[in-house]
Amino acid sequence: MSTTKSLSSLSPSELSSLFKSITTFVFDCDGVLYSGGTLFPYSVPCLRFLRKHGKRVIFLSNNDTISRRVYMDKFVEKGLEPDPNSIYSSGSAAAKSLAKHLHTRRRQREQEHRNDDAPRKKDAVLYIGMDGLKEELQLQMHNVFIFGDEFNNLSYNEDEVLRVFKEYSTKYRIQAVLLGYDRAWNLFKLAFAILSLREIPECEFWATACDTLIPWGDGNILPGVQPIVRSIEEGSQRKLSVICGKPSTFIIDEIMEEHSINPDQIMVIGDQLETDITMANRTGTLSTVVLSGVCSAHLLDEVNSSEERLEQRP
Repeated sequence: MSTTKSLSSLSPSELSSLFKSITTFVFDCDGVLYSGGTLFPYSVPCLRFLRKHGKRVIFLSNNDTISRRVYMDKFVEKGLEPDPNSIYSSGSAAAKSLAKHLHTRRRQREQEHRNDDAPRKKDAVLYIGMDGLKEELQLQMHNVFIFGDEFNNLSYNEDEVLRVFKEYSTKYRIQAVLLGYDRAWNLFKLAFAILSLREIPECEFWATACDTLIPWGDGNILPGVQPIVRSIEEGSQRKLSVICGKPSTFIIDEIMEEHSINPDQIMVIGDQLETDITMANRTGTLSTVVLSGVCSAHLLDEVNSSEERLEQRP
C-alpha cells in the first residue's frame, strides 16, 4: 500500500529531477498562501522563486464569494504578482459552464418548437451566493434573468414564499438553482430552492463547490457549502447535478486545455484532501498537501492508513 511521501525525505537529486519535470504549479489560495486576510510569510518568496526558474503559477480557489476581477486586485495588493490569465475560481467555472449548458438547452427547445408561436419565457437562474458569484454570472449570461439577492433580508413566511415562487415561476423558466457560499443564507432561500427543484422537473441543482469545512484565520475551521447542499437535497429529494469546483476536474481540465499542458507537468498544492488532492488524483497530476489550513498531520496519517481513502492521498 503506497503512502504519502514527504518532500523532505527526497534526496537532492530526486528533488531536482522532480522540480525539472514540473512546468506548472497550481496553488489553492486560502489555507495555502494566506489564511483569512493574513498572508503567510513564505508565500511571496515561494512564488518569486518558481517564476525565477521559469515555472508557471496558477491560482485556483473554491471561494466564489469574490470575482476574478477582485481576486486580481487582492493578489496584486498582497504582492502575489498574478497574471490576468492565472486566476481560476469555482464561481467563474460555474458561470461559464452553466451559461454554455443553458444556451445548448435553449437552442434545443427552439428547434423543437420552431413552429410554435406561443410566447416564450425568459430563462432564469436562482443563485444562492454573494456579489462575486453574481458578477461572474452576469459576465457569462446576457439573456438570462439572475435572481436571489433580493431574498437576502426576507423573513420567512410560508404564504409569502409560496406567493413569490408562483410569481417567478409563472413569469420565468427557472432552469437551475446554483449554490455558492452565502453569508446571507436564510430559510426563505432554502424554501425557494426546494420548491424550484420539487415543482420544476427541468430545473437542475448546481453548486460552485462542496467544501465541508473552510479555514478561517488563526487555525479556525468553519462550515463550507456542503451542509447547505445536504439540506437542499433532503428537502427537494433531488441530488446535486453538477459540482464545478474542486474535487471536480472541470477547472483543472480547463487549465490544461488553455495552457496546453499535460497532467504529469502539473503540481497541485492544497490544504484539503477531500477537494484539492482528490481533484489532483482524479486528473493524474502530482500533488502536495500543506498543513497550514484544513489538513492536519493526524488526518494525513488516517488517510495513509485507510484503503478506502486512496483518492485523498497526495
